Amino acid sequence: YRDNDVLRYGQVENTLPIGVGKNYENSWQKSLSTNQNFNGHLRLEWRPDTLTTFFMRGNVSWGDSESGSNTLKATFDEDPYLAVLDPNDYLDFDAAGNLALDSIRKNASKNGSLSESNSLSANMNAQLTRKLNDRGRNITLRVNGSYGDNESERYSDNITRYYGDGIITREDTIRRYITTPTNNYDASVQLSYSEPLADRVYLQFSYRFQYGYSESDNSTYDLMNASDRKNFVLGLLPVDFSNSWLDPDQSKYAEYKKYNHDARMTFRVNRDTWRLSAGMAFRPQKTTLSYKKGEYAVDTTRSVFNISPEIDFRYQPQKQTQLRFSYRGRTSDPSMENLLPITDDSDPLNIRTGNSGLKPSFSHNMNLHFNTFNMDAQRGIFSALNGSFTQNAISNIRKYNEKTGGWRTMPENINGNWNVFGMFGVNTAFKNNKKFNIGSFTNASYKNNVSYMTTGEMKDAQKNTTTELQLGERLNGTYRNDWLEVGLNGSLNYTFEKDKLNPQNNQEP
Repeated sequence: YRDNDVLRYGQVENTLPIGVGKNYENSWQKSLSTNQNFNGHLRLEWRPDTLTTFFMRGNVSWGDSESGSNTLKATFDEDPYLAVLDPNDYLDFDAAGNLALDSIRKNASKNGSLSESNSLSANMNAQLTRKLNDRGRNITLRVNGSYGDNESERYSDNITRYYGDGIITREDTIRRYITTPTNNYDASVQLSYSEPLADRVYLQFSYRFQYGYSESDNSTYDLMNASDRKNFVLGLLPVDFSNSWLDPDQSKYAEYKKYNHDARMTFRVNRDTWRLSAGMAFRPQKTTLSYKKGEYAVDTTRSVFNISPEIDFRYQPQKQTQLRFSYRGRTSDPSMENLLPITDDSDPLNIRTGNSGLKPSFSHNMNLHFNTFNMDAQRGIFSALNGSFTQNAISNIRKYNEKTGGWRTMPENINGNWNVFGMFGVNTAFKNNKKFNIGSFTNASYKNNVSYMTTGEMKDAQKNTTTELQLGERLNGTYRNDWLEVGLNGSLNYTFEKDKLNPQNNQEP
């Protein structure tokens, strides 16, 4: 059981493209929530003979939650702290205002919501392995399954006001009741076979088929004509409300079906001082979507074929020393709903639009690790170098509306995201007194992040690059005997942040 009472204040400074400047958001939110969860677990292992192993584990979970929140939010053209001491004191537009603050206000919103949900989920994993000889020939069968069912309902009351030259130019009110029953299940079966080619040399084949199903039926009811909102908050809805107040333009139904195949071949070599594993996975995937929102209805199918290489090399000349290198390539497909050319304007200040032209992204991940330990000297050395970059990463184009102060967001592919991280550490005891120990940990990282920036619905997006170089050092010393341990440590971290389109945001904390 968990009960939360949260009060949150927020302030955000949005950097816009050159020539537009910045905008500022201030918010205040009070929320209450309660959660109850029950979980059951099962683990079973059975060895009927020396050649056969059966393993199974499962989990069942039930949860119930209730929550409510009140949120006040406003957007300003200029820094509101230059007008008043604390802008959060003036976010409620029904209370006394401030002329200086209202003159730079773009919009203000009040949102109240209540929600309740309950969920039931279960999953099971089973594996049967049979050794066929003593040289490493074996066969393995894996079966996985999961089930989920969720019922949720939500009431929201949102009022948004737009300002121009210090006066209200428009007001939008959205009052809705939303029910979202969802259910899903997933099942997969995998068969693996390992064949010895020579002494401690193996070729492994595996095939996995996965079927997944997900259904969501979102029914949205427009309560703008409701005369007594208090009753609706308490759940006392009229018997015929579903027929007269259903909003088909905001209600949506989605049914997913996925058919995934995973065929892979792996070559393994085990030696006294080194091990190598290299393979390739082939993943044909088919996904079908039946989707309906308002007058937009579509039944679509997407088929993709992904190839993912993998390599893992370990060199261990001694028991306490190891060098390891690994590489993995991974494909990530955009969600089907992100590919649909539909618009979600349930929040008028944050509108989302799909993009039918999204491509799958492919990430490359490389890791190099080294560690060694000298037992006599009580000295350990460890180091690592990791790097990754992504092709066709999925980013968001955020278009700022200068009139309303709101945003329209659309996913888009982008290239140029990569990062690298390195670290080196040593920990050693004093030569003449093992009770004293000193250690040093040095790390460095570099991130190259790309994103889109733009203003206005008709303007082209600008590609922006931000880089971040981080340097860190931590030193520690420890004294330890049979009954006492005392330590002293200190750290220094330095960061260089650069923004290509907005160099005025560069900083070196």
